[in-house]
Amino acid sequence: MKILDNKIIKDKYDVIVIGAGNGGLTAAAMLANRGVDVLVIEQHYIPGGCVTALRRQDCTCDIGAAILIGFTPDGCYNPHHYIHNELEEPIDMVLHDSTFCMEWGKGKRVIFWKDVDKFIADLTKAFPSKKEELKAYYDYMFKLHKAIASARLPYGVTELRIRDAIKVFFKHPISILKVFRLLNKPGTEVYNKYLKEDHELLKFFDICMGLFTTTRLDETPAVLSTIMFADMHKGGACYPVGSPQMLPNKLERALERLGGHIIQRKSVEEILFKPDKKTAYGVRLSDGTVIKADYIVSNSDAYSLYGTLIKPEYIDPEKMETIHNMIPTTSTVILYVGVDKEVIPEDAKNIEFYIKDKENFYNNCYAFIPSLDDPSICPPDMHSMTILHPAHDVEWPRPSDPFYQSDDYVGLKEKIADRILTNVEEWIPNLKKHIRFMEIATPGTLERFTRKYKGHVGGPAQILGQHFYKRPKTRTEFKNIYMCGDSTAMGEGVITTAASGVSAANAVLKDGKFGKQYGPKKFKKNVINYFPIGPQRIPLPSDEEALMEKTAQRLAMQCQWCEERDERGKCLKGCPAGIDVLNFIRRIESGNYNGAARFIREMNPLGEICGAICPAEELCEKECYKLEYDKDKKPVQIKRLQKWVCEKAGEEGWETYVPEPNGYKVAVVGAGPGGLSCAYFLARLGYSVDIFEKENEL
Repeated sequence: MKILDNKIIKDKYDVIVIGAGNGGLTAAAMLANRGVDVLVIEQHYIPGGCVTALRRQDCTCDIGAAILIGFTPDGCYNPHHYIHNELEEPIDMVLHDSTFCMEWGKGKRVIFWKDVDKFIADLTKAFPSKKEELKAYYDYMFKLHKAIASARLPYGVTELRIRDAIKVFFKHPISILKVFRLLNKPGTEVYNKYLKEDHELLKFFDICMGLFTTTRLDETPAVLSTIMFADMHKGGACYPVGSPQMLPNKLERALERLGGHIIQRKSVEEILFKPDKKTAYGVRLSDGTVIKADYIVSNSDAYSLYGTLIKPEYIDPEKMETIHNMIPTTSTVILYVGVDKEVIPEDAKNIEFYIKDKENFYNNCYAFIPSLDDPSICPPDMHSMTILHPAHDVEWPRPSDPFYQSDDYVGLKEKIADRILTNVEEWIPNLKKHIRFMEIATPGTLERFTRKYKGHVGGPAQILGQHFYKRPKTRTEFKNIYMCGDSTAMGEGVITTAASGVSAANAVLKDGKFGKQYGPKKFKKNVINYFPIGPQRIPLPSDEEALMEKTAQRLAMQCQWCEERDERGKCLKGCPAGIDVLNFIRRIESGNYNGAARFIREMNPLGEICGAICPAEELCEKECYKLEYDKDKKPVQIKRLQKWVCEKAGEEGWETYVPEPNGYKVAVVGAGPGGLSCAYFLARLGYSVDIFEKENEL
């Protein structure tokens, strides 16, 4: 056992997962569900990778992922539905009536309704001469979708087990044969069969494809384009109540409930190998700490795994060249914006695609406006916006570049952001005048916070020549190193990275003989709750009111998830005990009360007492960023939340693992707060401790 900055960890685990992105957290939670001893190591200060959010002035903005498919049981791939039900981890989802809206220009506005008949009617208004051809095109895609969906696979199709493949084939033999024929064909193979000789319509589907994969139809595998176009209607899109951050929060809750652990703000420097150079035995953190494990799962992208985490001397040169020659997905400039509610048009949809250049996907931008469907994520007089624009026309610096964060860099960011906003004002007039706050993220920002190589939104692009079986697989060429995430066979996207996490868990379960692998399954009860619209915010509780779960969660929503490295995140530095304020409050917001209490006690075993007597108004609460914008000048009630959650968790709010005695005895003289805390931590490290106190009572 050893103490890190904010966590006591073991010397060795069954499995270490590098990265708490969607795939990594899924793999970790599914392994913990089988009793595997798992540690997740995340360099960022919150989990989720690109499935996260940021909060400013009580308004929550989506970091990246916003189109979440796979939560309903009737989709082509339904890994989220499978994962949450298998883990028995409830989550509330807003079920969209549409996936997005395409502002095609000249009065052509196409809404991708979940109801396919309604969608086809909208689409044929824009392309009236193609009504019958469009119906035939979608009918064909729906038939293939039905065949693949019948497998009910929770894992990547490239990891298809023989017994599952046989079942699917005999259910839909003709359709499955068509699927195999299309594996190495472009999306235009199917398109041209029904819709040839219509250039504008081809560009329409090109841009639709680009929204999901950043690739054109003629370079995307036909199977992938078919699944995606069909699943928007058959599976439908959802939004987690409270923002996409709730998805990793819930996976983290399941992981911790099942005995797994996660450490944040710790970067893995390298994977360590035995002398055979093929078997890993652990990892080294950037601070030099070595943690051992029998198996390693990497949720980093392939570019970082091969050459950084795994040093070049262990990699076959040809493999290294192949990986680093793979064409990456695009990178983007992202604006996180809080705006006055009245500026958003009444007919706006939750995702809008603004088309200025029909010939080139990269010259257009799209906006997420999730508060239209989930008003709980921002004040009632505001809307949350995330505006994304491909960053192909500027060579943005990486975080290690001296130009990054310079005055010239900031000026360039502001110039590009203004250009993007000017474009959007064609659809949202006077948008700039109604902005309350704006954060600008470049590819360098994305790389800094998510470690995405050069800030690309995914791993290697899912294009022909580097698609499916030609991409890195779950099992690497090393004996006990596995991959999950957007560099693996299924590519980028929330649904595919979740499936890759299940694939990685299955591989480790089989190779380590830890237990039964996950396969197709029907659940008697669905723990996912669907709503047509998110809830309104409830009023804040008064200072005298006894907290309940809902009111404690409402208080927790006031935390802005500030990073301690910038001027806003001073609360952590203001805590003498070094408690990671935002991460215990974030757990409260998502209902992870036991995890929050345990997290507090990783730094302070007397968390409940300190929540009662600590002069927080002179310490952490005095440094709260909320004081800078709150009209009542009231901070987040950190002390009140800490006391409440420690009481709420009770005995479940303590770490239960008892280490093997290390053979050393320690006497602690004095049972004051310092002596008791010292004894607690020594006992957790394996020491035999005796406390000597002159008083009759502690």
